Amino acid sequence: MTGVDSLDHIGIAVPDLAAAAETYRRLGFLLTSLQQQSGPLEPGGAVKLWGSANHCAMLLQGYLELIGIVDPALHDNQLNRFLARYRGIHIMALGVADAEAEVARLRASGLVVAGVRPMQRPVATPKGTSEVRFKRVPLADAPEGRIQLIEHLTPELMWQTHLLAHPNRVVALTETVLCVADIAETAERFARLAGTAPLRHGRARIFAFAAGRLVLCDPASLGDFMTDLRPPTLPWFAGFSVATDDGNAAVRQILLRNRIAFAEHGGGDLVVPAASACGAACRFQPRAPSPRPSSLGRVRNASIGGT
Repeated sequence: MTGVDSLDHIGIAVPDLAAAAETYRRLGFLLTSLQQQSGPLEPGGAVKLWGSANHCAMLLQGYLELIGIVDPALHDNQLNRFLARYRGIHIMALGVADAEAEVARLRASGLVVAGVRPMQRPVATPKGTSEVRFKRVPLADAPEGRIQLIEHLTPELMWQTHLLAHPNRVVALTETVLCVADIAETAERFARLAGTAPLRHGRARIFAFAAGRLVLCDPASLGDFMTDLRPPTLPWFAGFSVATDDGNAAVRQILLRNRIAFAEHGGGDLVVPAASACGAACRFQPRAPSPRPSSLGRVRNASIGGT
C-alpha cells in the first residue's frame, strides 16, 4: 500500500534554539536532549555533520521538532532561508510505510521529487548513545517550506517510553493549519502528495489521515481553526493542535502558573498565541484521539522503554 498514513511531525524553525527549548518546557513539554543533525549534501554523497540541531517533544502519536542552527560554519539545512520569511513552522513530515514506493507514486502523479534522502542523528537511550535513521522524500521547491514524506527505520529509538510522559499530559499531534492564498490549487497538489482527496469544511479543505490531519484554509477562514491571526505572508503555517489525556487540566495549571497568555476556543480548547510559542499558535485539545493501529502499531509496538 502507498500513500500517507499520518501527520508524522512538524518542525518549528527558530533563531535561538536554547531559548525556544525553554519556551516549550514552560508550556509543559518534555524535550529530548540537543541532537545535531547529519546527512549527505547531495544524493548518494558522503554523510557530513550539519550546522542544524533540534530538540523534540515525542508524543504517543507524532511529535514536535524545534530546529535551529548551532554551528553557522556548517550546512544550514535551509534554516536561514526559512527564517528570512518568518519564525515558526516551516517543516511538515507525513508518515509513510515505504519511502521507495512513494517516489514512484509521486513521480507518476506529476510531482517533482529528487528521490529518497537518508538522514540520521545521535540519540540517547537508557543503554547509551545510538543513532536514529530514517528515509525522507522531500517535495522539490515547495512554496510552503520543507514538505516531505518520511519512513522511520528506527522507531524504537525515537519513541522511547521515558520520553512520552509530558507534564502537560499531551499525547498526540492532531493537526497543523496551513494558510494559503489559493486553497483549490494547494489542495490539488497536496492530494497528489498524500494520495487521498481532502474533505470540505466550508472554504477550507481537510486531509484526514489515519493519525492526524492537515487543514488548508485562507485568511478569511483561519479563525475557524485558530484564534484570529494576521498572516505575515502566504503560504504560512499558522499553528498546530495537540491533544491531552486529562481534559486539559494539567496544561491549564501550567499556563496559569507560568503566566502564559491563552484563549479559550470552542469545546474547552486552550490556544497559546504564536508570539508565546515561537511563532506557531499552539492549541491544546482536551480529548485524546482513539488509537488507530493501522498506522501506529509499527511504531508503538517497537518502544524499547526500559528493556
